Amino acid sequence: MRARGVSFEQGAFSLVRLTALGSKTWYAFKEKHRTLEIFLFLLLQLLFMKIKIVCGIGQKKVGTKKGTVGGVLILVSFLLMPFSDLSADSSIPRYVLGIYDSQQQKPRLLSDNEGVEEFDSHDGEVNPIQQNLAVVLNHMGYLVEQLDIRNHPLPDAETMKRYAMVISWFRFDITVPNPEKYVPWVELQVKEGRKFLVLEYPGIEDNLRNLLSLKKRLYRAIGLEFGNSFRSKTNRIQLVNKISEMVEFEHLLRPPFPWYDLFRPLNVNIKSYLTVKYWLDKKSESIMVMTSPQGGMVAPGYLLFSEAAPPFRKKWKINPFLLMKSLLKSKFPIPDVTTIKGKRIFYSHIDGDGFRSISSVQYKKIAAEVILEKIIQKFPGIPIGVSVVVGDIDPDWWGNPKFIEIAREIFSQPNVEAATHTYTHPYQWQRWNRSSAYAPLGAFRYEREIDESIEWIEEHLLPSDKQVKLVYWSGDTTPPEEALVRVENFGKDHLNGGDSRKDNDYPSYTTVAPLMRPAGKRWQIFTSASNENLYTALWTAKFHGFRNVIQTFENTNSPIRLAPVNVYYHFYIAEKVASMQSLEQVLDWVQQQDLYMIYPSEYVQLVRGFISTELYELEPALFEIRNRGTLQTFRLDLGKVDLERSQGVRAIHQVNGNEYIDLDPEVEKPRIAIMR
Repeated sequence: MRARGVSFEQGAFSLVRLTALGSKTWYAFKEKHRTLEIFLFLLLQLLFMKIKIVCGIGQKKVGTKKGTVGGVLILVSFLLMPFSDLSADSSIPRYVLGIYDSQQQKPRLLSDNEGVEEFDSHDGEVNPIQQNLAVVLNHMGYLVEQLDIRNHPLPDAETMKRYAMVISWFRFDITVPNPEKYVPWVELQVKEGRKFLVLEYPGIEDNLRNLLSLKKRLYRAIGLEFGNSFRSKTNRIQLVNKISEMVEFEHLLRPPFPWYDLFRPLNVNIKSYLTVKYWLDKKSESIMVMTSPQGGMVAPGYLLFSEAAPPFRKKWKINPFLLMKSLLKSKFPIPDVTTIKGKRIFYSHIDGDGFRSISSVQYKKIAAEVILEKIIQKFPGIPIGVSVVVGDIDPDWWGNPKFIEIAREIFSQPNVEAATHTYTHPYQWQRWNRSSAYAPLGAFRYEREIDESIEWIEEHLLPSDKQVKLVYWSGDTTPPEEALVRVENFGKDHLNGGDSRKDNDYPSYTTVAPLMRPAGKRWQIFTSASNENLYTALWTAKFHGFRNVIQTFENTNSPIRLAPVNVYYHFYIAEKVASMQSLEQVLDWVQQQDLYMIYPSEYVQLVRGFISTELYELEPALFEIRNRGTLQTFRLDLGKVDLERSQGVRAIHQVNGNEYIDLDPEVEKPRIAIMR
């Protein structure tokens, strides 16, 4: 009985199939013998060419040589197994580039008072993408790096390889510097397969004729034809169609609608979520919100709703989670810093302000004594990070021997982790003439605030088995890169900033902070919730207000788990009876939850793991995880874990319809496979 002939196509199919099956077996070989691998790969390529010539592949008639060809291809497929995952040499891009204009910055207000919280004009990281979108992208596993188009050049092609998507967000109709270079750069990103998202204005004004063609080219790159504008009688603009799930997330669309530019789709791959027109004019129909294989656009007036008066609260019109998922379609295990072993993470920390304040809670005691007795010792099962402002304790400044004794007692508690809140409590970290609580104006020194404060605490306050773990940033909590570098070079890490809220007063995801902010080439790690200062109108009223942080904890857990539980406050919360009761109420709530409790420094290391994690797709739906540090939780928003093909997976937990995966810390490079 003669075997059936195998066609070239059948043999090629066998090659692909067997290569995929063999990739896991030969992966270790490829890692250790890279030079030999390249040599053999080139040799096999020459062998393929020889086979095609000898067997006449590509001619009209192959004849009896079909079986020979198919058999040879199957044989070669086994030889090619070590090289089947060459694509795994590059990690999956986990960075998003956000382009903004620093001249369009506005302050972010999170306090309940009527004033405006100011940011230094030199703080280039305060921008709409960092304020509003970074938290969404962090949740999806991405890091957001910023580019101030006003002061920095466009990245070159090699640098751009790290980015999965580019987002531009210009609040006003301005023209970027060198538009004749900017638009071709945008076109190049799209050509190389990188999504480009235009939020509000494109950065190219069309009031000058020589820029109109550039503006059309920019929109053409993402699949839109740009036309004229409709700028009169906005009460005659009507909605043609809308997908409410996308365009009415936190705020309903109501007339009058803003004037608009005319956008029409250039191909059938455009997905329109909102279309408007001018009264009865059919030809005036225009897309206002769309996505395409090349990127997307949200036109001015359809992105955010902003209050016109203080406190200038915002709400999303667009659904940022749905928009980002429709563009990025991330189908990889997502590093997650909210959960350990299926339980939501809890950590708590105290800023040193008010250590020596007189308390009305207990007669003749300072706030630090009250916190020690009523919080630290009353809740011994709750780990807590405690910092001091050294100027409050040091007798050469404002301290005395009694304060030293109290601080030593606090740091000796088994559930306390030590930190510094600097030496003199600087209020501004970015300004030239920085002020602080204790140092004279202009006397600011990084060495004193960081190095000397750490050394003084470790020498005078800590038991021999403890050391300072973190620097808790003071004041405006926006240190420049120079300060971050100094802390890290000293062998420590840092925390604070962010001021995250989602409660009845601030119900929007726009006020939920991301995990971090970029500062040069460094990352500042943010806290996961606001402290009592922002719930009490900057410590002027509503002293019971800190209890409302529970709303933030609940709202950032469901329907989307965005953040851990972070009980964060100052010593001065023990000044007043109402504020102290609010803290006790919060901690009572904590004890009723099923939480995984860690120290602040452990949380910071999890975020460091989020930053350093590299994901490699070895074969379709099989991912290897490298350089994750102490991070052991990954999440699947799409699909389910294939345990048979996975390695180093200890357990899987279901939370909010997603799979939270526990990894084995002993496995250096675990693999997570997703069912196909």
